[in-house]
Amino acid sequence: MKKIFSALMASAAIFTMFSCSKDEPENQDPGSVTPPETTYAEPEIIWEWNEDFSTVDIDDNLDAVLDIKAEAGIKSVVVTVDSDELENVLSEMSLSNVLDITSDQAVIEILKRLAPGLPVGDALVGKTEVEFDITGLVNLILDVTEEDSEHSFIVKVTDNEEQTVEKTCTFHRVGEPAASPVVVWTANPDGTAMPVDGNLDAKLAVTAEAGVKSIYITIGADLQAIIGLETETFDIVTDEAAISRLQAVFGDEFATGSGFAGQQECTVDLAPLASMLVAEGTNTISVTVIDTQDQRSDALECDFSVASLDDGSISTLLAPYSFQPNLLDESLEAVITLGSPAMFKSVTIDFPDALAAELAKEGISNPVELVNDAKAIEYFSSRTDVEIPTGDELRYMKEARFDLTALLMKLNDLVSDGTVQMLNMSFEDYLDRSWDFRSIFGDYIYFQPEVKATLSITWPGNEDFAEWAFSADNKPQALHIEAPDGIKSLTVTVTSDNSTYQMYVNAFTGDNVLDFINESDSINTNLIEGFGYDGIAASLKELPIGEAVKDATELDFNLAGFLEFADFMRAPGTHTFVIDVEDNSGNKASVTCKFVTAVK
Repeated sequence: MKKIFSALMASAAIFTMFSCSKDEPENQDPGSVTPPETTYAEPEIIWEWNEDFSTVDIDDNLDAVLDIKAEAGIKSVVVTVDSDELENVLSEMSLSNVLDITSDQAVIEILKRLAPGLPVGDALVGKTEVEFDITGLVNLILDVTEEDSEHSFIVKVTDNEEQTVEKTCTFHRVGEPAASPVVVWTANPDGTAMPVDGNLDAKLAVTAEAGVKSIYITIGADLQAIIGLETETFDIVTDEAAISRLQAVFGDEFATGSGFAGQQECTVDLAPLASMLVAEGTNTISVTVIDTQDQRSDALECDFSVASLDDGSISTLLAPYSFQPNLLDESLEAVITLGSPAMFKSVTIDFPDALAAELAKEGISNPVELVNDAKAIEYFSSRTDVEIPTGDELRYMKEARFDLTALLMKLNDLVSDGTVQMLNMSFEDYLDRSWDFRSIFGDYIYFQPEVKATLSITWPGNEDFAEWAFSADNKPQALHIEAPDGIKSLTVTVTSDNSTYQMYVNAFTGDNVLDFINESDSINTNLIEGFGYDGIAASLKELPIGEAVKDATELDFNLAGFLEFADFMRAPGTHTFVIDVEDNSGNKASVTCKFVTAVK
């Protein structure tokens, strides 16, 4: 079409020239006619295989041939390389990443060697259409990197009319796939069942060329229940719930968490998990690794052989211990040990009632379960005067020691009459076997609190403190006070329905309360000597007062003198005496004595 258009233009020019010659003078100079200007189309870069110049993978299907069209003829072609790896190669050759492949002889010579199919120099200059095959440049990408990456060539064409066109060709280097991850039991390449004992080497070597993404471990339902995991299969790299539980159980003994992420080589030690297996026979733990390219290793099944576990046991280290009640004194060492190779699913202490009542104030129910009861765990773990393991600490022990001495000694403060106290301990292991102290030893463990000294007031001859009809022939016996901790105070409060008698009592005492320790002088002066009737009130003078009462552990206290005086005054009626005693330990006792005197 363009050739036809050019021919038509030429014909039109000739036709015009001949037509004009008829009208012009014969002497007109033919050379003075100006030919029309030629207009050239802008250059083009066409990629027929990838018309929109989108990013393409470098693979066997790639067609990297461009068509360059320049109607005015190619003046220059410049290729700009946008690739870290290729730019490094060019730099080593003392070239920049901007390559003039039409006039830079150094660039031309190098590209002839590196990309022999790429037209350069004279193969481009002045040409109006060129097949521009950049396959050689693309192949350079494959030579300099194996990583998944993108690389671009920016092709700029300038024609002889200084018109330009620029296109970017971007190629995706598909990274070489990494080898699939592999898990190997280094100490047991044959995969035989390994016995779970003190010599177990269960370290697994993990290799992941692309880096570790996840490490999945699958255990049996029994082991899942023992550890307290939500599922039998869990990821020790990213599963936060599983990692938290595993750290609570094993601490740093079993590695978990982000430290594995991205590692190309690492070790997973299954020994801590295997040490908790209790089911007799072969138990399997499998491990699967997934890398960052989501490639999965073959599952490595690790078999562990568990022998029949011995029965559990309960033993006592009570010093001294016998099947007689153990005295709660300074010689007592109340220690009980429990043991089971299948560990402790639950441990229960059935405390004596008095201690149970104290624990109830803390919200702890008796019998007390120490492995799973949150209240009991919180209470006993905070105490420093007892050695009582609880919770996960106890759950994974194979032998546990319980020092109950301090707790049991509190019974001396809680039980005053020396009543024998009973305690029992029991446990269940993860083979669902149960033991308790009673079944092994045939009885409870008994403890004998000390009998506490008690403050008491008794009335021999009138034990029930009935009203007493007083007469010269029916005088009461003295009250008997026992205060093992010593008397601190003794008061007698006197009231009478005979106003005359009450008036005399008040007049000589100031009120109706008589203090037999702190007001001894007043009592002597006002109450006894003031009456002046030595013969009649002789009994009053026999009453112990002051130092005779203070700190006394035993005391006889006779009220007959008060009644003799009432009888002498001919003051019939009912006379009430309230006796209050407090000892040096703060214990108090109070009794009421009523007497009736009649008119003679």
